Amino acid sequence: LGALDPDTLESLEAFGSWLKEDSGPRARMSLQDAKVKFAELVRRRIQLDGNSSLPFARASCLLADTFYRLGELESAEKHYQEAVTVKTARLGGTHTDVLSTISSYALVLQHGGKYFEAEQAYVEVLQGRLATCKPGDPQLFA
Repeated sequence: LGALDPDTLESLEAFGSWLKEDSGPRARMSLQDAKVKFAELVRRRIQLDGNSSLPFARASCLLADTFYRLGELESAEKHYQEAVTVKTARLGGTHTDVLSTISSYALVLQHGGKYFEAEQAYVEVLQGRLATCKPGDPQLFA
């Protein structure tokens, strides 16, 4: 298997996810390790698929979430922006995966003190969910 083999990339993603979820005494170190693995996954996805593919966007979200958990909000914001751009172009602005990513992005903006931008993103999520959900649908407020 090579560095760009789909099984290798899947294993890299799974290993990074496992590291990120570690809640024991090594949790912070595990997040740092996960950051390294996810950054490598993003680089490999760019090599294999370019930076406008859904696998790239998924890897960017994993890296963004790790940056967020580490308190590295500017880096998290950058990677969520990239993911939102790609996912919106590929899936459309009201797709549930797009709205979920925008919601995560809004949370990063909010924690970074960018309240106006966060509010705009949250409104976008709500409008997207209103457009696609029926009244009473639990996804409306997910």
